Amino acid sequence: MLVVSTHVGDVRITGGAAVAISVTQHVAFHGAAPTISRRLAAGTLSLSSHCAPDSACSVSYDITVPRATAVRVTDAVGTVRLSELAGPVTATVDAGGIDLSALSGPLKATTHAGSITGQQLSSAHAGLLVTAGAIDLTFSAPPAVFTATTGIGAVILRVPNTVPYRVAATATVGHIGVSVTEDTAAVRTITISTKVGSITISPSP
Repeated sequence: MLVVSTHVGDVRITGGAAVAISVTQHVAFHGAAPTISRRLAAGTLSLSSHCAPDSACSVSYDITVPRATAVRVTDAVGTVRLSELAGPVTATVDAGGIDLSALSGPLKATTHAGSITGQQLSSAHAGLLVTAGAIDLTFSAPPAVFTATTGIGAVILRVPNTVPYRVAATATVGHIGVSVTEDTAAVRTITISTKVGSITISPSP
């Protein structure tokens, strides 16, 4: 398992055929140096960084992992990019975007101020939460359970129209458009809600 926690900085994690985790670290600061740690215990590699008080800094990571590695990322300020991963993925960002590509494992993604984008996704289970920002995802395989919630922001979801879905979409203020096959008895579910913003669920290309 890989666990990354950074105060300020971008995180990019890519799955591959390698059997070991490779980490490239980029550090910049003005004033006191950030606190950086790397720890391996019980099969989990933990990377963390934190800026010193009254110091401007950033610690970014470019990481390659075996494709099946479970990944958990927490980023206070920055962009998280995750691609080619087959294990469970959890990403949480306070201020910044999350970009997802070619993920197939269970997915949880949260950003409080930023957007979540994704393409070539085949995760059977996906849950997304955005406080202020948009969600724009394209699935290459039908999800079994998809849930997305936004406070302010549009949601665009593209899924294969090869199977029916049980869709529940609600928008307090905003348009809802659904053009995939719906069936109230379908085993695959799509649940999307937003307070302010439109919802579009359409067939993937």
